[in-house]
Amino acid sequence: MILELSTPQHFPMKQGYWLYSKLFIPTIGRLMSKSSVAYSSLPKSIEAFIQGKDMTDTLLKNGFSQATYKTYTFGVCTMYLVTK
Repeated sequence: MILELSTPQHFPMKQGYWLYSKLFIPTIGRLMSKSSVAYSSLPKSIEAFIQGKDMTDTLLKNGFSQATYKTYTFGVCTMYLVTK
């Protein structure tokens, strides 16, 4: 099982998550850590990580016999279940 943060794909969560990840996460990170760059890379790394069907296809190409996924919290989190 792999549990990853992911980017919501459907309205209105997609737009709300964009605001949250681009404004809220970096702002709170800066305030809490006193660092001007704290948490600014987190939203970028979530966006860069392969997600959904692309992830299951990659897992299957790399030796797993089964790979499925399910999104939670309106797409903010994804669980991948794989079998070797």
